[in-house]
Amino acid sequence: MLNNLPFKSFFQRTGQSEISRIFQKLFFGVALSFILLPSNGLAQAECPAINVKIQNIDNNTGVIACAIFESPEGFPNKFLKFASKVMITQIKGKDASFQFSDIKPGKYAIAVIHDENHNGELDTN
Repeated sequence: MLNNLPFKSFFQRTGQSEISRIFQKLFFGVALSFILLPSNGLAQAECPAINVKIQNIDNNTGVIACAIFESPEGFPNKFLKFASKVMITQIKGKDASFQFSDIKPGKYAIAVIHDENHNGELDTN
């Protein structure tokens, strides 16, 4: 059996019990290194997100819409039709906040619309 091994001289010089101790230490060292790896090193990277917080809104009538546009088309008036992502929320006190998850890195425009009459349009005076 030892005649065909490339490390024949090593195995011949080393006793069987010493070889098994070397392999046990090697196995234990490798196993320990996997156990001690930080858990976040094995986890996937977090997906980028965009967080928007609006403060000091004039009144809490209606809703606040926040839209993310990837192109200028429809910005900001046609947000329901052309925005790539739209979130609508009630106003809490004088604040509103949005969190858009899974956003690829890139350039975006963000429109925030206070829709006081719930018609889904950007009304102007």
